[in-house]
Amino acid sequence: MPMRPSQVSQTGTGTVVIPLDHYAQGYAFQAEVTGSVTFQVDYTLDPDPRQDGVTNWVSEGVIATGSSAAQAQLAYPVTAVRLNVTAGAGTATLNIVTQDDTAW
Repeated sequence: MPMRPSQVSQTGTGTVVIPLDHYAQGYAFQAEVTGSVTFQVDYTLDPDPRQDGVTNWVSEGVIATGSSAAQAQLAYPVTAVRLNVTAGAGTATLNIVTQDDTAW
């Protein structure tokens, strides 16, 4: 299947939730920073992480917390990832590549 890249950014503090295709066989992530920010990348297996209520987020091991560019992979399906900028005035960008062509 074709690889489909996706990209989201967060400027200043805040969170972006990215729903993903849970049928995909895995994901590759690359986080990039412009300016000075501290960010975190998490994932979930919860059915609909955009619903109001509690979502169980798990820190992604390699890019769990960072302030500079980093790459990681998940070799199993997840329902969503989130990019959480916790401090700073710059921009964090998360690039996602999946083997499924319906990433989100």
